[in-house]
Amino acid sequence: RIGHARLADDCAGSAGAVGRERRHQLGLRPYIGRRSAIGETERGARHLVLSSRRPLPDRASWPSMKEDDAQTETVRSVLAIESLGASVSVMPADVADYDAMKQVFDAIAARERPVRGIFHAAGLSEPAFIRDLDRDSVDRILRPKLQGGLVLDALSREIPLDYFMMFSSVTSVWGSVMLGPYGAANQALDSLAHHAAWRCPSEAKLVN
Repeated sequence: RIGHARLADDCAGSAGAVGRERRHQLGLRPYIGRRSAIGETERGARHLVLSSRRPLPDRASWPSMKEDDAQTETVRSVLAIESLGASVSVMPADVADYDAMKQVFDAIAARERPVRGIFHAAGLSEPAFIRDLDRDSVDRILRPKLQGGLVLDALSREIPLDYFMMFSSVTSVWGSVMLGPYGAANQALDSLAHHAAWRCPSEAKLVN
């Protein structure tokens, strides 16, 4: 399902400040993030920033990458985006690390191309019964989706975005066996999307 977190009425006055030209899209690199980035390029985005904890290998090594390399699909996605006429910057960072992500936002700002949209597609699932979980494993599962969402919200709150797209999970709707912390992380992300603190004048969008 797709949910919309509409903002308070007093946010509507700044709507005219957002241009329709897509300049920077801040995305991530799991499958959903890659497909979202390609889709945005097809709809007109021309400058994309892809960010995840794992950096891409040097571009000179791309032609020799093997099919089973974990980064091969990401490299193909970058090349597909570039073939559509967009530029791609890869900025490795942990989305749940405020200082690291602030460096990403600062680097984008230094290019004088404002962030227009954000895809938050990070997440971690480690199936286990609740009785077998400890604090560290729960924190590890909550960190990318929930803490990452909070970090992106904090860093973009003063930026007039066209959208902030968060990818949750159906586990937040009806739960799932052995995925208690994962379901909790997604439910918390759902709540974050509906919180009144979302910046003006966009809508926060949520996909379960």
